[in-house]
Amino acid sequence: MKTARKPHLVLVSPFPDLSGIPSVYAFVRHLESRRIPVTIFVPGAPEQALGKAADPERIRIFGQYPNWHPHGAWRLFSTEQYIRLFAWRQQIRNGWTAMVVLNGLGLGNAQLLNRSLGLPVWYWSLEILFDDELAQDSGPFRRWRQFEKKHLAACAGGIIQDRNKADAFRKENPEFAEKPMLLLPNSMAGGARREKKRLFHDQFNLPNQTRVALYTGSFSASNLVDDIALSVKSWPEGWVLVVHSRHSLKGDGNFLLATRLLQKVCPPGRVFFSPAPATPEELPAILDSADLGLAFYGVDESLVLSRRSNRLMGHSSGKVNSYVQAGLPVIVNDYTNMSEWVASSGCGKVVQRPDQIGAAIREMEGDLEGYSRRGIDFFNEHLRIDDRMKDVADRILEIRGE
Repeated sequence: MKTARKPHLVLVSPFPDLSGIPSVYAFVRHLESRRIPVTIFVPGAPEQALGKAADPERIRIFGQYPNWHPHGAWRLFSTEQYIRLFAWRQQIRNGWTAMVVLNGLGLGNAQLLNRSLGLPVWYWSLEILFDDELAQDSGPFRRWRQFEKKHLAACAGGIIQDRNKADAFRKENPEFAEKPMLLLPNSMAGGARREKKRLFHDQFNLPNQTRVALYTGSFSASNLVDDIALSVKSWPEGWVLVVHSRHSLKGDGNFLLATRLLQKVCPPGRVFFSPAPATPEELPAILDSADLGLAFYGVDESLVLSRRSNRLMGHSSGKVNSYVQAGLPVIVNDYTNMSEWVASSGCGKVVQRPDQIGAAIREMEGDLEGYSRRGIDFFNEHLRIDDRMKDVADRILEIRGE
């Protein structure tokens, strides 16, 4: 009697660090917890891919894949032949059963790996590219879109964050009209809860009664961080801003300079910068040390992804999802459709501009526990991914009856 092949997922990422994408990181850890092997290809150093040591029996990571070149006796082969033979050898040893590809820039390498294997390929869309917005773009986004057009038709299906984005993706990519799209919000694993900690009070020597509004994520023009910091002068007394960025004050000279310049024009003692990025395991303590979360999105004309794709944010914001998961009330701007569920759920306030944050805080500060409770309820009903991760894994890997 033929023995059923054990599941083994291949994940191809154009991003060197998966720990910055909550749902992807959670999905890999979910497979690890179920003892399902995962082979990951990233363009950086393997030890940086997950930010924390992985079980080598379950997770194997290969780095520098765009720069693969034959070496030793393999120099007799072309790069394409080398990669195909490498994939074939890995398939013989490990029994790969399916492949997941993150965004279009990973599609070319995934198809090269898969050319002689014929694995089902699932496309995990983290952003949507629209042809009419790419007319003037000649950089990596145009190349990303070309990979999509060339390879999407061969994919078995897709993974995306919510139904609105699925509809938009299918409209822009008619070849996906009849393909399954699995919905997985960009959240961390686990349910929502509120636990108060004092990390920032201890770190910055804040008075006990001080309340903290937290901004996490990238320090970019499209996220309006400068305007958020400058708005602090109109906030109620007793509130401070803490910026927890993906950058390090010790390792990034440009970021250090930007923070020093910003602190010079902000009210003294009201704006603080967390010194270093956090791992996914460290992030909950940071979130638990705040009283409110801030997330603003705008247009940076140099970034294609800050336009219509950002407006379809929906359940894609790992930042806001993590705030609500930690029970933080939120303030967002109305640039994206994410503002719709923030307003309707009652977990926060929607404003038009950063200079309106102070007024929003004044309206909210008497009922922070109510906003927190409503956010927790919304997250557990709409954004929690634990059961969905199992469904996605079972569908992709064709696991039945576990």
